[in-house]
Parts: sequence; C-alpha cells; structure tokens
Amino acid sequence: MVIKKATQKDYDRMADLWEDSVASTYDFLTMKEIASLKKIIREKYFTNPEIAYYVLRDNKDEIVCFSGIIGDKIEFLFVDPATFGHGHGKKMLIHALKNHGAVCVDVHQQNMHALSFYSNYGFEVVEKSDKDIFGRLYPICHLRISGKIDDILNKLDSMD
Repeated sequence: MVIKKATQKDYDRMADLWEDSVASTYDFLTMKEIASLKKIIREKYFTNPEIAYYVLRDNKDEIVCFSGIIGDKIEFLFVDPATFGHGHGKKMLIHALKNHGAVCVDVHQQNMHALSFYSNYGFEVVEKSDKDIFGRLYPICHLRISGKIDDILNKLDSMD
C-alpha cells in the first residue's frame, strides 16, 4: 500500500470510487442526486488547485481510497466500499494528520458511518449547519480533533 499525490489521470477512478462509496453510505441521497453530484465533484472539485488530493493504491496499483485536503481541513476522504474495514480510511487519516495537520472535517449528519469513524479517532462535533455546501437541507456536522495531533496519532498507532 502506498499513498501518492493524485494526478489528473486518477480523477475518473476517484469519481467512480466517490460514487460507489456515497451510494453505500449516504442512504439519504437518491441515485439521481449522487449522479448529479458526481459530475460537480469531478468537474469543479477535482480541478480545484487549492485542494491537495492523495490516493492510496493497493498492491495491484488500484486506487482503494482517496483524500482531499485544504489547509487544516479534510474535504474528502472516501474508501472503495469493496475494501471497507481494511484500514484504508485510517491510513489516509493518519496521512492527513501527520503531513497536513488536518484537524477538521465536515460530515453529513445522516452519515452515521463517517460520524462513527471520525469520533473513534478523537473528532468531536463543534458546530452544526442546517444545509450542505450545495444549499440542500442535509444538515452538516463540523468536526474537530478534541486533543493534540500527537496524542491522536499515538492512539491510532496503538489500535493496530
């Protein structure tokens, strides 16, 4: 397993992975909404130079997880649902913490998988918004690490 900076040639796979992951965990969205959002994600977000994207590749050089980071915030962290439970999200989270000091993340309130994932690693809800970034009535939880990054990293290391 290796984490590398994403390149433009990775964007199609990242968009497909995003779609598969969202379809598996965002049961509050319709497939039509997901398809519409996928196009926006692919065309507007993946091309945003302010967001640093990283991919986690397996031993067959396939992308199994990706993240997008801007400043101290994780904008994207999605795992191929075929590999849920293999520690890929954790690996990307460690990368975001160690290399970018990413201590914030926004999560849809209805996405219990993500809320559980981040709370297991020391993130706490610090604020809520009634709408998502697209202005839709899908509440967002704004999370932040509740302790020092080094303490969280030590906790993550001890969970192996």
